[in-house]
Amino acid sequence: MDKRIVFSSEERGVWIREICRVRECVEANAYSGCCVEIVLPEGMAPDTIQPVHLVTLACLVQSIKKQGILQGSITGNEVLIKYMREMLHLDVYFSMNTPHIQSESSLDLNLWKVSSQNYLLYSAHVVDYLKRNYFTNKDLSALKVVLDELYANIADHADADGIAYSFIKYDIVAETIRVAFCDFGIGIRQSLVRAGHDVDIEFIRYAVKKGVTSGSSTHNRGFGLDTVVSYADKIRIMSGREFFYSDFASDYERTWNLDFEFSGTLIYFDLPVSGFDEADYLDEMEL
Repeated sequence: MDKRIVFSSEERGVWIREICRVRECVEANAYSGCCVEIVLPEGMAPDTIQPVHLVTLACLVQSIKKQGILQGSITGNEVLIKYMREMLHLDVYFSMNTPHIQSESSLDLNLWKVSSQNYLLYSAHVVDYLKRNYFTNKDLSALKVVLDELYANIADHADADGIAYSFIKYDIVAETIRVAFCDFGIGIRQSLVRAGHDVDIEFIRYAVKKGVTSGSSTHNRGFGLDTVVSYADKIRIMSGREFFYSDFASDYERTWNLDFEFSGTLIYFDLPVSGFDEADYLDEMEL
């Protein structure tokens, strides 16, 4: 039996909704024992696909694979499929079930499958790579703090059973680092409940307040999602039936109630390079 999963649009709201719809079918065992074809929107191309598309697609593919399908494939725009295969190595990535395969593109850092072991090495690798290749004169310590927090949150709290990915891309034209994290875990509200916080509505807004923690392990204690929000430009967070948007620079926040369920957590945002300080000269010297 074959199953054909067709995505109608790369528009983020439509895309995320369809990811959730297909995931519900996966969890209902609708694809068990099937050959599955995922058809991407014809208009989606390498210059329009963003980290948020890739991390959600990666989580979906991983969840389908865990169900034990007979065979799977991704089809669509030929240029996009070539990019995903030859530049990002997605076919090899999933067939090998490896944590990371280096992208052939110097601007894409490819997927990281987030696990509970050695995950803080991911952010160190990303920062080192960007600093060596693009930002020798920039202080990227803020980026490392943000990535450390996000990787630690997934490892410590998500309970995602291996279905958790990050993707980081440098948009050289916009001079912006684009970041997305996704996990199909228990979600932010349940993490807060486990840590003793009693909050039913606007739980994402509560989670990003300064000082709120879900009880991270020692290496991460003292940080929280407020750290990420304070550095990111226009951050978007989705979990459960809530969608939270924050523009820290203009002190604007808003929560929307969703008419569908995002079981897990999706976080995506941009970090403009102009926001990073110049590196201290002494830090660059080989003393």
